[in-house]
Amino acid sequence: MPFALQCNSAPRLLRISFSLSLRRQANQHLHRNSSLFFLLLHSLVSTRAHPPITASSASGISAYTRRTAPRIFLLKTRGRYIFRLDPHRFHLSPLCRRGAREREAYQAIHGAHRSRSSQSAHYGYPHRGGRRFRWTDSSLCGASNTSSSCLPPASRSLSSRVAILTSSPSPYLLSPTLYYSSLSLSFAMLRRTPYILAPACNWTAAPRDKAHFDVCVIGGGPAGIAAALRAADYKKRVCIVEKSRLGGSDLWDGALQSKTMWEYSTVMDKMRGETAIRLYGESLDRCLEIDEVKMRRSMETVSHIREDQILAALKASANVELMYGRATFNSNHEIQCHNKLTMDYRTITADYFIVATGSKPRKHPFVAADGRLVMTSDHIMRAPLPKSLVIVGAGVIGCEFAGIIGRLGKTKVSIIDKAPHILPWEDPDIVHMIERGMDRVGVVVHHNSDLYDMQPWEETEAEAEARHPADPAPQSGVQYTVMDRSTRMLTTFQVERALIAIGRVPDFSRLGIENTTVMTRGSQLHVNGFGQCVGTSHIFAVGDVATRMQVVSMGEAQARLAVDYIYGTEPKVVPNLTESMSSVAFLTRAVASVGYNESQCRKKGIAYIAARYSYEVMSRAVAAANTEGFVKIIVADDPERRILGVRAVGMNASTLVEIGALAIQNNQTVFDLAGRLTAYPAVSQAFQECLRSILNLPEHLHTKSACGVKLTKWAPADMDRGMAYRGKTAALRLTSPG
Repeated sequence: MPFALQCNSAPRLLRISFSLSLRRQANQHLHRNSSLFFLLLHSLVSTRAHPPITASSASGISAYTRRTAPRIFLLKTRGRYIFRLDPHRFHLSPLCRRGAREREAYQAIHGAHRSRSSQSAHYGYPHRGGRRFRWTDSSLCGASNTSSSCLPPASRSLSSRVAILTSSPSPYLLSPTLYYSSLSLSFAMLRRTPYILAPACNWTAAPRDKAHFDVCVIGGGPAGIAAALRAADYKKRVCIVEKSRLGGSDLWDGALQSKTMWEYSTVMDKMRGETAIRLYGESLDRCLEIDEVKMRRSMETVSHIREDQILAALKASANVELMYGRATFNSNHEIQCHNKLTMDYRTITADYFIVATGSKPRKHPFVAADGRLVMTSDHIMRAPLPKSLVIVGAGVIGCEFAGIIGRLGKTKVSIIDKAPHILPWEDPDIVHMIERGMDRVGVVVHHNSDLYDMQPWEETEAEAEARHPADPAPQSGVQYTVMDRSTRMLTTFQVERALIAIGRVPDFSRLGIENTTVMTRGSQLHVNGFGQCVGTSHIFAVGDVATRMQVVSMGEAQARLAVDYIYGTEPKVVPNLTESMSSVAFLTRAVASVGYNESQCRKKGIAYIAARYSYEVMSRAVAAANTEGFVKIIVADDPERRILGVRAVGMNASTLVEIGALAIQNNQTVFDLAGRLTAYPAVSQAFQECLRSILNLPEHLHTKSACGVKLTKWAPADMDRGMAYRGKTAALRLTSPG
């Protein structure tokens, strides 16, 4: 039975192939193709670059901890079924679950029957009469009373590093004695169905290790990692408790993978636009088709690269210990870490706890997301691209996925928006450019509309016969009804899939907060300016779980601030983290912002001057055939000309606004920046042209229209110029536009 075991690891790729030819006599008591193989791989985890896995309890059970990156093993049998083995969490899972075999594998992994015995663990086969297989452990505690003669003849001839054990003569009860050491991994296959075999010698008395740390961080996302590394800088003993994958939603369900998709969609958009026309004389729209399998494989690769980099950073800091499991507060000073895969329980006490459990998609009031027909942002990146998709919500998340999926060219996208236009907090010129880009890729927006109803839908036989073969209408999917908020008119549509993108909420529902004295405020943990939870002095909350500004940079800044407040010696002054914080949204074009926009200035009664410079006359954009975009600088209309905000749309927008962020942080004026000389050609040229326009330099006046600069002035009615700005705030304290 040939198969291949591929080990993906950093810094190198290790591939080991086995070609096994077992004697028929060893398997004659079982039905053909239903042999049970146990693989004990002793050497794959003990290389020089990767120290071995070590058991964290004396009995050899419990969870496994490592001081380095866990390597991911991929198992492929007969070129058909692929499974993924994570040795760090002792977790085996199928990479795809589309057919019956994959669903069977998933059920076997997550729903395997387990009966308790004093010296064995039973895993029930959920199909074909419920066969049971017993792992009798005699070597976990050092005992080895079975010689190699018990191995089948085909196995004795193999290397000692790989032992292959067939089942016992009884086809219903299998009791092979397995050699086990702390360096081994194991998995089983029956009819190409994987089983998790967590090594255990006594399931009835699971070990409960107890440990004490200076700081315990709950959550291994960006905020949790930042807090742990900052505490390690103070030479403190730190542990991170992560329930699933290191990196959190940022790596696996959020920003990193979605921005990877955005880059691919940008390439597809370029090959349909001016770039393709320059190179080939025509658009390549009709001959371009994206390979979804390769795209998602590359997205996974990017996540694994960042995961390895994070693990390397934790390894470099010897004071940080990583544990996998779900954390639950038992009291103010104690948590319990439970790993369901290994049935391991650990009790952890710490001087300080930092909660960084992140956020989860907000539930719709009457539409339940099942992950198949109705999805959330956590599902959409792992699902195949549908022919048609409706997105409920026109905020940043909804508009980002609309632009990404629409530009990939395989999906007809619709958006349901309650407001008269998308992105209601942005200025009309930005909204107009984004809506124009969405219209170009075929995105339809239902403005000023509410979702009235959404139900699963399946095409009837009569409808299937009446439908033209070339009609792309789906055969099953979702039927939704929208109601116009002004006319109250109902309209029904049918699409293949739906995406609920109405924001995210803090995720601490299963953390056991009720067992502590921590106070909550609405759906968030109630914290002060340093992240300290109200009601206790040693529990802190940072990141998405404690703030409405759910961005990675804010979460990391809050995490470092909390640790500095605990162990730092500087005066305890609450900083204004939002004063000069920039943000970027990856829509059909990147939209970056910092400080006030025009709408906010008018709402606050601040007199301002806005200068907008178009990419159409910027040399760098013309050279890149990417002239859709602009830069806008907003300054106070007073003699000081202080910079209030910057907006950029188009290429390198996120880099360009950082100039304005630095100026706002340092309270700089137009006079401080206008004399700078920039590189050429560069996008920073647009920034400097806006500054020169505001200063009304004589040599610049006669070329104002030719340079593509548009100036706008506004002041409150019956008010002297700049009086509103000087009266509102002497030192700018800006808030996020979101």
